[in-house]
Formats: sequence, C-alpha cells, structure tokens
Amino acid sequence: MNTAYLIRKNFAIGTGLFSYYTQITSLGYSESNNKIAEGKFKSYLLLGVPFLRYYLNPDSKSSLYIQLGAGGGKYIYYNSDYTRYYETGEIYTKSSYNYIDHRIVSIQSFIGLNHFFNENIAFNTGVGFNYAKVEYTNYVINNYPITPNSGTQTFALSSKQKIILWRFGFTFVLGKDKEVKAEKTP
Repeated sequence: MNTAYLIRKNFAIGTGLFSYYTQITSLGYSESNNKIAEGKFKSYLLLGVPFLRYYLNPDSKSSLYIQLGAGGGKYIYYNSDYTRYYETGEIYTKSSYNYIDHRIVSIQSFIGLNHFFNENIAFNTGVGFNYAKVEYTNYVINNYPITPNSGTQTFALSSKQKIILWRFGFTFVLGKDKEVKAEKTP
C-alpha cells in the first residue's frame, strides 16, 4: 500500500508499506523414488520505503509516474526446518534455522501508472528495480545421527540483492487536489 501527499500538481512524497508472508513445504525424491529430503519454511517480513514521485501527465485520469525511494525493514518471524535422508530412509541430517536479528536497507526505482477513481484514490501498478543489503544473525541447530548433537551455532551473515519488482495495489493521495484548475488569462 502506498500513501502519498501531493505537494504540487505533478510531485508527491509518500511511503510504501509492505508485508510479505511466506510458507513453503518441500519434498525431495531420488531417481528411485525414495524420499531424500523434506522441509518447512515460514517467514513474515515488514518493509517501509518512503519515496518521491513525479507524475508525467498529472491532468490525466491515468497518470504515468517515475518514483525513487529508500527505506528498510526486518523479518518479524523466520523459521526453516530441513531433514535429509539416505536412500534407505535413515535420517542423514536435521537442521533448524531461526533469524534472531535481521535488517534490510532498500533502494528502489519505479516507473508506473496510477489510474485515479477520484481525486484521492488510484489503482497503482508499476515495474521497478530494488537493490537491498540484508544483514542477519542466524541461530542454527544441527542434529546429526552419527554425532548425537552438534549443538547450537550462531552466524552473522550479509547479502546484496538485486530484484526486479512488479507491484499492483492502491495509492491514497492526501493534500492538494490532483487536478489544479488553470487560471484564465485576460
């Protein structure tokens, strides 16, 4: 969801608030159709990205825009459990991952279209590029049947991500009216 404040006829400042919930269950099989892996993954992410937006044709009901933004967020919840098996069905290894600290810094650029239903609400779609730096601390429990329990380990990791984005949703415009009436000249 985006909320914007129109400070001029063709220029807005605002913020995008995004949340992502992911749940994945996976199974892996060998060529002989024996189960060799299974896993479960759940995560919930919150991200806020303030932006500057320039409308290319602000007098139109459907207005193209260019947007630049930067912000950040973090995983509120992250858990991944994974088990690997030998062909015989015996457990080879078990792992559990939990993020205990996670930070994202994001820089985004978009080109998009707002289709205004009225002066304050628009359907929004856009395509863009997101560059993110992710830093997190990972709490890992590995359990190997050969070694009874390898114990708990904590890792500090970072990654750089380049992501193509496609979004659709709604923009709520606050402040000045979208259409500014032209003044008559004598």
